[in-house]
Amino acid sequence: MSSDNPLSPSRTLSSEELIEVLQEELQETNQGLLALALELENARDHYQGIFDNAFDGIYQATLDGSYTMVNHSVARILGLESSRMVVEEINNIGRDVYGDEARYNFLLKELQVHGFVLDFKSRIEQRDGSPRWISENVRLLTDEAGNPSGFQGVMRDITGEREAEDQLRLMSKVFQHGIEGILITDTQNRILQVNHAFTYITGYQPEEVLGKTPAILSAGYHESDFYTEMWKTIASKGYWQGEVLDRRKSGELYTEALTITEVRNSDGEVTNYIGIFTDISDRKATELQMHRLAYYDLLTDLPNRRMFHDRMEQELHRARRENRSCGVIFIDLDNFKFINDSYGHRTGDDVLKVVAERFQEVLRESDTVARLGGDEFTVLVPDITSLRSLDITTGRLSDCLKSPISVGEHEFVIGASIGLSVFPDDAEDGETLLKNADAAMYRAKSQGRGNIEYFTPELNIHARERVEFEMSLRYAIERTEFIVHYQPQFDLQSGELIGAEALVRWNHPVNGLLYPDRFIAIAEESGLIDRIGNWVLEESCRQGREWHDQGMEHLMVGVNISPRQFATGDLLNTVRDALRRSGLQPQNLELEITESVMMENPVQATEVLCQLRELGVCVSIDDFGTGFSSLSYLKRLPVTRLKIDRQFVCELNTDHEDRAIVASVVDLARHLGLGVIAEGVETEEQSDLLQQLGCFEAQGYLFSKPITSREFGERFIDSHSETA
Repeated sequence: MSSDNPLSPSRTLSSEELIEVLQEELQETNQGLLALALELENARDHYQGIFDNAFDGIYQATLDGSYTMVNHSVARILGLESSRMVVEEINNIGRDVYGDEARYNFLLKELQVHGFVLDFKSRIEQRDGSPRWISENVRLLTDEAGNPSGFQGVMRDITGEREAEDQLRLMSKVFQHGIEGILITDTQNRILQVNHAFTYITGYQPEEVLGKTPAILSAGYHESDFYTEMWKTIASKGYWQGEVLDRRKSGELYTEALTITEVRNSDGEVTNYIGIFTDISDRKATELQMHRLAYYDLLTDLPNRRMFHDRMEQELHRARRENRSCGVIFIDLDNFKFINDSYGHRTGDDVLKVVAERFQEVLRESDTVARLGGDEFTVLVPDITSLRSLDITTGRLSDCLKSPISVGEHEFVIGASIGLSVFPDDAEDGETLLKNADAAMYRAKSQGRGNIEYFTPELNIHARERVEFEMSLRYAIERTEFIVHYQPQFDLQSGELIGAEALVRWNHPVNGLLYPDRFIAIAEESGLIDRIGNWVLEESCRQGREWHDQGMEHLMVGVNISPRQFATGDLLNTVRDALRRSGLQPQNLELEITESVMMENPVQATEVLCQLRELGVCVSIDDFGTGFSSLSYLKRLPVTRLKIDRQFVCELNTDHEDRAIVASVVDLARHLGLGVIAEGVETEEQSDLLQQLGCFEAQGYLFSKPITSREFGERFIDSHSETA
């Protein structure tokens, strides 16, 4: 049997046949090798593509940190345009591209010890200086002899992750160290996490509240409807803001400003609630105090003029709607000025307190008694069915003053002149109603005091008398019947004279020396206050310059500015002219303006005061604490000094509330960079307490009553000139 195989051993091939067979075999082998080479090239291209296009940076480097092979991602991470730039420029750039010396040394040491480094995080800088964070896995390379020859690594840009971690750490610090209390709850309102401020405000440690609801803080003050509306708002708006009264662990109540916000996931589902709250108890107490300052008389704790007008307008509105009547009673104490002048303002204030208490005791709960100022009181009597009922009320008011009033070692019997007017018979509006009651009171006083008078049309005679008084006031300006008295101001520590407050008096040709309370109100109503105020300003500046020429260059002259002067809009020119004509330096003039004037139009007040301060004039807030100051505006006003009203000084040694108010004013002035001075200081004890509270400037009867310029010069200026 023969075989077709030319190489079969049973057959002998010729040399030509053998060569032909071998050529065929070689051709097949070459084709196989070519296919293998092509396959290897495809594999190389495949893996090169993987290497070049890998998201992570892949590199190989020598032991000195020079790259020998890198992919495109390494170039991207290092901030270079191509992998070729990494390899070509690395020797010139050095390890500053790869990392700092300490980092390289750490890598090399770890590789030599362990042969690899896993998840090594470090900070590098790109070619343009931009910082990047990378994470690397690196292994050591060795040669055939087993000696280290370089290293290979994979790096990943983790800058975004690092920034997210930093942001989380920052948010964690904000959460834990913020001044607002924060709690996070789940959808069942169970507390999951609280911060340090939560513990500080509530007194509860985290372990005491975790897993519980915020109801643990409830003071039981709010009704269930309150919380129902709260959650309705959260569901509709995604948040709620408001004030809540809660209870600390100690049992103490506190008011918080609370914001509750929903937290939703990417699907829009609510996952948590965040509550952020601030303890505003101190602020609420301040607001309450400011409310009392605005609506209550600090001496008697009765409603003041502002509250009385508010209640009167409310009652008139109701009376019109229900076709009812109401009455206003105007009360002026008789001979009270004698008590003030003879026994001092402190005694007079004590008398007013007793009078206020007696009035409250005899009036109905529905009646409103208020102190308008000085020794003037008003009473609003609603629901009058007849004049007889009003007579009964006025009789009680008059009778309650008949028994002596004991103040210290003294006893006083005080009567009152009372005037009445009735709505709607005597007036249709509150202002006229009060004015008519005032007119009736003046009529009662003119009849010999201790009388009661109803308003009648015949009281127009009294109105004519007021007109005559106004005419006398006009003549007084033309005849220069006004004089200025000066009350000295002292530094309590050094005893040095630092200033003088100018106070106007009317030297009436018939009635003698009249104090401002007798004519200023009429001057303001008639518009004459501008001329009087301008004259006082001119005279005070002239006198101040005269004292300065006598060696008192530091002396400050204080002049009170009336509301009308301030509102006319020409105060700046008036002050500038007075300074120019007198030669007084602007820094030696202090304008005293009441806080109520500034609060009527804070924007205009700020503009005018800024102009005055640019002129160089000092500005103080007079009777600070007796009006309604807005602290947000106060800090913007360019004032230089606060003047503590005498109401807070007179009982400084016995009334803790007055002491707290004075301390607060002093502290407020210090934080705002303002000076502070107290008026009405009558005793050494008051002076000592003021210094303890940080108030070192004062004026009052302890040092001197207001005196003429001649007396002032003889007592304070001449002695200074002799010792100078």
